[in-house]
This record gives sequence, C-alpha cells and structure tokens, in this order.
Amino acid sequence: MTTSRVKPVSAGAMLTLLLLLAIAVRAEQTAPLSIAKIGNIYAGGKYTEVKGKKVMSGQVYAEFLIPAKQTSPYPVVMVHGGGVTGSLYMQTPDGRETR
Repeated sequence: MTTSRVKPVSAGAMLTLLLLLAIAVRAEQTAPLSIAKIGNIYAGGKYTEVKGKKVMSGQVYAEFLIPAKQTSPYPVVMVHGGGVTGSLYMQTPDGRETR
C-alpha cells in the first residue's frame, strides 16, 4: 500500500489565494462603470519658430472621465511614463473588451 504526502501550504500562500479569489468574485459582482462626463483639455504651451514655421511645444494633454456615482471626494490621477502613452489606460492589457 502506498501513501502520498501532501505538502502543507504556507499561510502567506493561502492568504494570497483567498485574496485573489475574493477579488475575482467581487469583479463578477460589480456593475459596469457609468460615466457622467468625459472630455479632454490642453494646457500650457507656447509657440516657437523652427525653420520658419510656428510650432507649439511645452503643452500637456489630459483626458478625464467623471463617474455618475462618485464614491470618493478625491480623484484618481494616473500618470503614464516609461515610453508609453496615456492611451494604455483606455484598454485592457490583452485587448479584450471590458463590460
């Protein structure tokens, strides 16, 4: 007769697994985000002359989405970097459709 031994799981691994499960369950129960207002703005910048042409530089472009139901008095500000653009916040990493 052979017996197999099951290795015990550490408390940290079990806690991580339970946390991931809770997040997955919560994600399934969450309704889609309803947007009240969406827009964009340019701020700052100045015109300089480059090779006889006026060129705008030093400006910043920002997009905003305001949820219909605000649950916090503070905004979430996401700043991109590392050679990518802010458009990465408007999609999922694997390109799938969101709800």
